[in-house]
Amino acid sequence: MWLKEENGRLIPPPVNYRTADGWIMNFYKNPEAMIRYGWREWTREEYDAWYREHPEPVIPRTQCTKYELVTCLQEHFPELLARFREAYAQSTVLQFYWNSVLDLDRNNADFQTLVNTLGVTSEQLDEIFSKFE
Repeated sequence: MWLKEENGRLIPPPVNYRTADGWIMNFYKNPEAMIRYGWREWTREEYDAWYREHPEPVIPRTQCTKYELVTCLQEHFPELLARFREAYAQSTVLQFYWNSVLDLDRNNADFQTLVNTLGVTSEQLDEIFSKFE
């Protein structure tokens, strides 16, 4: 298979390729042109080795449902759930927020306010969201 490493990714040759001199039609069928512009033929072993050395980054989850959050807190962080229940009972603003959203987004300003109210650290938040995987 013909590939080119570019910006930390392996990309296949395009069907048509634009150069400074113009377009090369059926580029992917032209080995000489592909070599000239940086593509090469990779063996399955090279391909597999490249992906072992460059694993796909794990994109951390940033959203959850309220049910997922409560279940996670019950199972893994009961002290945070107790603090949340206390804060909920005392704050109409928190009650309104909690009752008006369907999903929680860790990057949302209102969610950040909730997290700060409970005194949850970013490390704890990372740990909570890692449980959703």
